This record gives sequence, C-alpha cells and structure tokens, in this order.
Amino acid sequence: MLTNVSACFFLKVVAAAGCAGLVTKDWIKDGAVIIDVGINFVKDEDKLEGFKMVGDVCQNAREKASIVSPVPGGVGPMTVVMLMRNCMDAAILQEMRMHSGEFQEVGLGMFVI
Repeated sequence: MLTNVSACFFLKVVAAAGCAGLVTKDWIKDGAVIIDVGINFVKDEDKLEGFKMVGDVCQNAREKASIVSPVPGGVGPMTVVMLMRNCMDAAILQEMRMHSGEFQEVGLGMFVI
C-alpha cells in the first residue's frame, strides 16, 4: 500500500484494492482517467437492503477526474464477456486436440470450423 501518496499524482489509475474510498483526490491529477474495479459494500440506511455497492474511489476523486468507470456496471460486464470468451476458446481447443485438423486458426485467437 502506498504510504506517502501526497508526493504522487497519477493521471491513469486502475483501482482494484477492495477498500472503499481508498483513492482520494490527493492521489490524482486534474483530468485523470480512473478505472474502478473495486467492489465494496457500505452501510446506507436509505437503501432497502441497508447497504450499497461502491468502488475504491472516493467521491472527491470522482469530481477531480475527467472520467471514472461506474460501480456497479463498469468493468463487470466486460469481465463476464471475457470469461465466456475464454470458456469458448478452451472448448474449441479441447475439441481441436480430439479431432486435429478440423479447425483452423484465423488470427487473434479466433477459430473457424
């Protein structure tokens, strides 16, 4: 963990620490781009469940940055897509080993039957 962040200013940040509000405005330059991967649950009496999902970036950093990925709904959908893609690729590669020669790689890790 960074202990002396007052001396650091970041223009690009990927926050994935799992600590709500970890990244503050003191860490970033004006106009920074932040990808907030963190998933944390904090108490919120206004919510029916009594909690809300937040990322690792605190609100004051969001105001200073030019763009911040949302939490929830930011990197999650892309993670799901990549997991599905990896499963598909693994199934194709396994099938290729069983029946070599029936599949042909066309570049970028994509295969055709």
